[in-house]
Amino acid sequence: MPERPRAHNSTLPAPTAPMKRTELRRGAKPKGQAARRRAALRKARDFERTYLSVERVVFVRYALTCAVAYCCGLPECAHLSGEGTGRKGHYTRIVPLCRRHHRTATDSLHNLGSVEAFDARHGTDLEASARQTEVYWLTWGRQWIGEQKLSGEYALMARRV
Repeated sequence: MPERPRAHNSTLPAPTAPMKRTELRRGAKPKGQAARRRAALRKARDFERTYLSVERVVFVRYALTCAVAYCCGLPECAHLSGEGTGRKGHYTRIVPLCRRHHRTATDSLHNLGSVEAFDARHGTDLEASARQTEVYWLTWGRQWIGEQKLSGEYALMARRV
């Protein structure tokens, strides 16, 4: 490729070959096995911080009912507060809420935006429900999980989580 003519008073260096696209990106993530390993460790650490264990998720989903009175939906683990942008809260702040009350209805926890608004709308106390869920897990959650493992139904429940 012939060199382009430059002005006689130019102080710019002579043009070089164009940079590769990967060199142009700032903060490019490392690729390869080490990066995948770090991502897997971070995912496992975040799961443990937010749910503690798969057994606890199975317990909340299959042994407890929705915290809203007279609701018969299968509950999900609803976190009452996050720990910063895009992070779920600690596992001690989990409340069992059905899908409708957790995220899909117009008066759900996600759509109302705050625990206080949800409590006022539905007449609940989600903070007390979170403490009660923690007490249930500590008192008879592990026993319930053990019974499910003995009956052979735990594997089916854990697969659905």
